[in-house]
Amino acid sequence: MEYDVVIATRNRPEALRLSLPLMLAQSRPPARIVIVDSSDDHGAVEDAVRSATRGATVPVELLASEAGSSHQRNVGIERASSEVIMFPDDDSLWRENVAGAMMRAYEHGAEVAAVCAAETPEPPPGVLDGASGAYAMTAKDRAKQKVAHTRAAVERALAPDPFVRFGREQWRRHGTPAWLAQENTVLVEWMTGFRMSFRREVIEKIRFCESLGRYALFEDVEASYAAWREGLVVGARDAQVYHHKAPGSRAGAKRLGAAQLLNRAYIIALHAEHPGRWASRVSRYAKYKALQYRVGGGGERLIGARRAVREIPAIMHASRDELDAVYHAAYERCCS
Repeated sequence: MEYDVVIATRNRPEALRLSLPLMLAQSRPPARIVIVDSSDDHGAVEDAVRSATRGATVPVELLASEAGSSHQRNVGIERASSEVIMFPDDDSLWRENVAGAMMRAYEHGAEVAAVCAAETPEPPPGVLDGASGAYAMTAKDRAKQKVAHTRAAVERALAPDPFVRFGREQWRRHGTPAWLAQENTVLVEWMTGFRMSFRREVIEKIRFCESLGRYALFEDVEASYAAWREGLVVGARDAQVYHHKAPGSRAGAKRLGAAQLLNRAYIIALHAEHPGRWASRVSRYAKYKALQYRVGGGGERLIGARRAVREIPAIMHASRDELDAVYHAAYERCCS
């Protein structure tokens, strides 16, 4: 089997200078790399890609596109031809065996619809030496990265994320194959965007959800749930990826506060057999997140979240035909 790499990028040429050489240096290299760029300065990205891939034997294609990560990834799907497509972020730093470990999971059979890598807290040796001046994580992002697992454990105890419970319901429907343990691979509730991949025939069928807008928060979760309808969604623990998170935010604080909650409601309403049964769980989690933002200092994110809490019941009880319209109207009210 072969795999292609599709990267959606915007205004981050220095990230590509770090990540592309690692993808090209894989012990199992890709058949093709497709980069879909929506940058304000496409020329800067062209220069970065040319520099990072100089001398590569793997074909590298750079496309210009309208902005929107889901849209850009869908554009990349059209250019891919291998059995598997991997969708790293432009700031995903791969260790040398990432692709090999993920591909071994696919080679166990067509029951595997999607495979994600595992996040590691340490970058590949030497990769960031001398890179700090051009492209560095902020102190705030480094701090968040260090406490992320602890914070997640606290949230599981106080206010379980409905995404987790919904994902685990898919496990029970499919069962757990014996070969997973042999490959150090596990079932996952969903795949995180910077380390996800899909069997091409699966992602061609389900596509990425462009209804989530330009920022497309949780597009990875939505695609994972859609993939669960086609087969297993698993995580290859031996595939180690470091997320060298880009400085800055892709969305305003109010929009992000609203999207954190509205997008959860929309995605579960879209995929649940009986969305109304999930309404109380989604609302309880939303109120917890709003309280968390308040304790954290409030501001625009809290405003967006508080407004979103009021909109969730309408989203959870909307019919499938009305869901998109109800979601978009709620989002606009929250962000106005």
